[in-house]
Amino acid sequence: GNRWATVLRAQEVLNLADQKGVALETECFRSLIRIHAYNAWHDRVTLDEMWDLYAEVRESEHAQLDVDMYNYLLEIAAGLCYHNRASLADGQRLFELCEQEGLL
Repeated sequence: GNRWATVLRAQEVLNLADQKGVALETECFRSLIRIHAYNAWHDRVTLDEMWDLYAEVRESEHAQLDVDMYNYLLEIAAGLCYHNRASLADGQRLFELCEQEGLL
């Protein structure tokens, strides 16, 4: 569940996969983004971490952004806004990217 899954542990998974040359697939990225969404409401995520995750998925050859991932990314943005770590413009930018992907 989300209680044991911290952003630090999620980042460790990304780093380990990168070191071992393992390509993460869509489901793994979806889980990592979900973990960040949960933690954003507890003020344990930064705006840079959200955009880094977005970029990691976009650059991956083995994963594809989907509606669930965008919903979780929007959830991260909402949690960041709640803690004054992001602005409405950040959420709007994410929403526009979702539209560009044809997911709306």
